[in-house]
Amino acid sequence: MPSISTHVLNSVDGSHAAGVKVECLGYTTAGSCTVLFSGHTDEGGRLTADINLPETLFEYFALEFHSGDYFAGRGLGADALVNSVQFRLRLQAGDARHHLPVIAAPHGCSAWWSP
Repeated sequence: MPSISTHVLNSVDGSHAAGVKVECLGYTTAGSCTVLFSGHTDEGGRLTADINLPETLFEYFALEFHSGDYFAGRGLGADALVNSVQFRLRLQAGDARHHLPVIAAPHGCSAWWSP
């Protein structure tokens, strides 16, 4: 079973972004979307989840970070243009591990793929 993990950092104050909602979505060629998991980052800004892939064939996957809610809850994002950020991914089958760290701000973010 593949797994995915993330570590979200708040670039405004350099802290770990605890409580950010993160969803993993699967999209079919017909455009339908399935939520594969949904959770929130822990106190250290981290989230790890196993992905139980259903029989459905997905064209691609996406990891969505709901950063707007996180920053609005801290009084920093009321006027932010970025409400959420979604990264499209190709997940490898088997026991592959995927890690996508993110540095977030009210008006943007930066991410990289880390083995």
